Amino acid sequence: MTENDQQAIRSFIMSAILNYTKEINSPIRLNRMYLQKLDIVLVAIVKQDWPLKWQSFIVEIVNLCKTNEQQCENGLNIIRILSEDIFSNGSESANMTQSKTHQFKELFSKDTHLIIQFFETILQTSSSSRIISMTLQTLPYFIDWAPLNFIFETSLIETLVLKYFISKDHRLESLKCLVEIANLYIDDDYSNKLIVMYQHVIAIFDKSFPSTISLKHVWETGTGEEVEFIQNYLLFLIGIFKSHARILESFCPMDLLNGLLQSIKICQIGDYELVRISSEYYRLFAKKFYRSEMKFLPSSQIPRLSGSGNESSQKSSRFMLFRQFFAEMRNTTIENMVMPEEILEIENEEGEKVREFMKDGEVNSLHEIMRDVLVFLTHIEPDEVQKLIIEKLAEEINRPEWNLTQLNKLCWSVGCMTSVLDERNERVFVTKVISDLLSLCDRTTRKEDSIAICTGIIYVTSQYPRVLRLNWDLLKTIIRKLFEFIHVPDPSIQNMAADNFVKIATNCRRTFVVCQNNEPFPFIDEFLQSPYNSTFGLSFNQVIGNLSNSLLGQLYKGVAIMISGIPNADEFQARKQQLINCLMTNPNSIWMSLFQSNLIITSEIIQSIVNIIRINTNVCLGLKQSYQNQFSGIYSSLLSVYQICSQQMNVLSQTNGINAIQSQEYRSLKLVRSEILILIETFIDTTEDDTQFLYEIILPSLLEVILEDYKNSSPECRNYEVLQLFTALVYKLQKSIKPLMLRIHSALFGSTLKMITNNFEDYPDHRANFFKLNHALIKYCIEGYAELSDSEFKLVVDNICWTCKHTDRSHSELGLETLFIFIRQIADIPQIATKFYQHFFLIVFHEVFKILTDTFHKSGFKLQAQVLAYLLDLIETNSISVPICDNSQIQSFKSNKEFLFHHLTKVFIDSFPNIPHPQIATFVENLFVCCHDIVIFRTLLHDFSVQLRELYI
Repeated sequence: MTENDQQAIRSFIMSAILNYTKEINSPIRLNRMYLQKLDIVLVAIVKQDWPLKWQSFIVEIVNLCKTNEQQCENGLNIIRILSEDIFSNGSESANMTQSKTHQFKELFSKDTHLIIQFFETILQTSSSSRIISMTLQTLPYFIDWAPLNFIFETSLIETLVLKYFISKDHRLESLKCLVEIANLYIDDDYSNKLIVMYQHVIAIFDKSFPSTISLKHVWETGTGEEVEFIQNYLLFLIGIFKSHARILESFCPMDLLNGLLQSIKICQIGDYELVRISSEYYRLFAKKFYRSEMKFLPSSQIPRLSGSGNESSQKSSRFMLFRQFFAEMRNTTIENMVMPEEILEIENEEGEKVREFMKDGEVNSLHEIMRDVLVFLTHIEPDEVQKLIIEKLAEEINRPEWNLTQLNKLCWSVGCMTSVLDERNERVFVTKVISDLLSLCDRTTRKEDSIAICTGIIYVTSQYPRVLRLNWDLLKTIIRKLFEFIHVPDPSIQNMAADNFVKIATNCRRTFVVCQNNEPFPFIDEFLQSPYNSTFGLSFNQVIGNLSNSLLGQLYKGVAIMISGIPNADEFQARKQQLINCLMTNPNSIWMSLFQSNLIITSEIIQSIVNIIRINTNVCLGLKQSYQNQFSGIYSSLLSVYQICSQQMNVLSQTNGINAIQSQEYRSLKLVRSEILILIETFIDTTEDDTQFLYEIILPSLLEVILEDYKNSSPECRNYEVLQLFTALVYKLQKSIKPLMLRIHSALFGSTLKMITNNFEDYPDHRANFFKLNHALIKYCIEGYAELSDSEFKLVVDNICWTCKHTDRSHSELGLETLFIFIRQIADIPQIATKFYQHFFLIVFHEVFKILTDTFHKSGFKLQAQVLAYLLDLIETNSISVPICDNSQIQSFKSNKEFLFHHLTKVFIDSFPNIPHPQIATFVENLFVCCHDIVIFRTLLHDFSVQLRELYI
C-alpha cells in the first residue's frame, strides 16, 4: 500500500470519528458499537504510524478531548485502548515486538504530562458526571506505567481521595485508581504521601461503614456497586499491605493494624472470593512473621513462638502489636475453613459409577492456603489455637441445636494442624477433641446426626496417625466404627469410611502387624484368620459381606497395605505369604472354579471376572513387590481369558459388523481385557527391584499374546490400555528393553498410526497413549531406530512432526519434547544422525517453524524455540559433517551454514512477500547469531511472529 493510500485511510477514520462525535445530538449513543470499531481501527493505525508518520498524535487526541463532551468521551476511550494494548496486556498479548513496545513506552512517557494534566483538569474542573466517570475509568491504565512523579508530585492522589472517594457517585471508580496506586513499588521519597493516602482511605471507610453496620448484611442486601466497592476495597488493602507493609509498620503501626482488622471484617462476610484474597495474604503475612521472629527465641523453643512459661518476656514488640490481628485471623480462618477435597461421582464408558477426586479443584486449593495459615498461626501461638478450637467445640456441644456446618469446619481445622504440635500436646489436644465429639455423639438421638458426628471423628483421627499409633484402644475403636459405617446404606458415608480405612491402614500399617498390649495376636493375623468372630469383634469375612464391588476393592487394598507393614526380611516371608493367601482365599477359589472346565465367557461370568481382577489390582497396589507370588499364580490364566475375549470379540465383529461394537456383550468383553491390562500395568509399576522377573517371565507372554493380538485386530477391537501397558514397561525396564524394541515398534507403531492420521480427533485415548509410548521408546531405546528401514525411519520422523502439529496442547508439547530428545540423542549415533541430517533436517526445521508462525500453537513457543535453536546451533558450530541437502544443491556453497542461510532466506522471501528482503536477510542472520542464547533467540522469534501477524492477519 502506498503512503498516500495509508494517509487517505487514516484521514477517513479520523474524519469519521470527528463527524460522529462533533454534534451533541449525534447518533453516538444509538450506535456506540460502530464508534468503538472506528476507535480500534485508529489505534491499530497509530501502532503502525506513530511516531514516525504521526508525531502529533497525543497532542491531537488531547486537543480533540477539549472540543465537546462527546469527543472528550471518545478521546478518553482511544487513550484507554492504546494504553491497555501497550502496557496492560504485555508485549506478547498485544501483538507488538519488544523493541516497539519499549519505543512506545518511551514516547508515551514523554507525553505523559499532557495526558495527566488533562486528567487533572477534568477531575478538578469538570461538572459532567459522565466525563468524570470516563476519566476515572481510563486513569487506572496509566497508573501502572506512568512515571511516579506524575502521581506523587501532583495533586492527583488528593483529588482522588478527598474529592471522589468520599463521593457516592464516584467512590468505586476512584477506589479502582487507588488500588493501582497501592500496588506500585515506590521510592522512600514518596512514603509520606503514600502513608497519608492510606490513612485517609481507611478513615473514610471506617466512617462509611462503622462497627454498627454489618458488612455481611450490606454484601447480601446491597446493590451490585456496593458489593463491588467492598471487594475492591479489600484489593486496595491487600495490595498496599503486600507492597508497603514495612513502611506502614515503621511510620504508622496502629493504622496498619486498623487496616488489617478491616480486612478481617471483610473476610468475615464469608464470600469465597473474599476469603481467598484475604487468606492468600494472611498466609504470606504469617509466614514472614514466623520466620522473622524466630530469632527472638531461645533455640529450645523453636519452632514455637509462645509457650506455657513466661510468655510476655519472650514475645517481641511486633508480636504484641499484631496479637489482636492474629486472634482475629485464627477465628476467621476456622469459621471460613473449607472442605479438604472435592469428590465427584461420574459414570464411565461402561455405565458404572466411579468416584473421582478433584485434587486441583478451587475449593481444595483454598483449603491448602487456609491450612498453611492455620499451621503458621499454630507455630506462633499453639496454645491459643488449641484453646480457641476447644472453646468453639464446647460452644457447639452446649447448644440446644448444634450446627453441622460449624462442626465440620472445626473438624477440618483440627485436621490442618497435624504434625504441627509436639507429640505430647498433640495427643492431649486430639484426645480432648475426640472426647468432646464422642460426648456429643452419645447425646444425639437421631441416627443421621450420630453418623455425621462420627464422620468428623474419623476424619480427625485419620489426620493424626501419630496419635493413633500411640493409642491402640482408640485406633481399634476407629477401625470398628469404619467397618460399621461401611454397611450404612448411604454411598457417601460408605465411601468416606472406605477411604479413611485405606488412609489409616497406610499410616499405621506397622501397628496392625505387631502384638499390642493385652492382645494375644497381632490385629491382622486374627482379623484375617478367624473365620467368624475374634477378640476384635469382627472378622474380615464378616466385614466384606454384602458390600458393593467398589467398596470391596478398597477394603482389600487397605488390608493389603496392612500386610505390607510386615518387614521384607526372609524370616518374615512365610508369615506374610500366609496372610496374603488368607486375604485372597475367596477371590482365588472363585477364579479357580472358572477354569475347572473349558471356560466360556458369558454375560453372567463377566462381572465375576471383572470383580476378581479389580480386587487383585487393589491388592497389588497395597502389597506392591510382595504381590509377585499371587500374580504369578494367576498370570497365565489372565492371558487365557484375554485370548478368549479377543476370539469372541472377533466373532461378534465378523458376524454383526460395525453394529457389534455397540452391543453390551462386545463392550463387556472389551472391559474384561481392559481390567486385565490395568492389573498387569499396575504390577509392572509396583515392581521395584526384580526387573529380571518382568523381563524373563512376564514380557515373553505379553509379546506373544497381547502384542500380536493388538497388531492383528481391527482398530475397533484394540484396547488403548495395551499402549499404556507397554509405555509403563519401557519406563520400568528402560534400556534393558532395547533388544525387544523393534518387535514392540513393529507391532504397535504402524497399526496405531493408521488409526490416528486421518484427523486430530479420532481414537483420542489411543492417540494420547501412542504419543507417550513413542516418547518412552525414543528416550530409552534410541539405538534401535538405527535398524529401521528408510521408509520406517521416515514414518517415525513424520509421526513426531504430526504429533507437534496437533492443536491439543498436551499432544503438541509432548511431540516437541520428543523431538528435542530425539535430535539430541541421535548426535551420538552416527547411523541415525547421518540419515536424519541428510534427509530430514530441513523438513523438521520447516515443520517446526510453520507451527511457530501459525496461530494455533502459541502455548508451545518455548519448546519450538528450543528445537530451532538447537538445530541452528548444530549448523553454527559445524557439528554436522554431512551435507543437509542433496549433493547437487550443496556444491554451490562452502558449508552447511552458507547453504542454510541462503535456503532460509529464499524460503522466507517466497513465504512472506510483504516483508522487505533486507529485513528477512537480517532476521536469518540473527537466527544464527542468537541461537546460543535461548532468551535472546526467543525474543527474536517472538518479534518476527508479531510482524507476521501485523502483516497477514
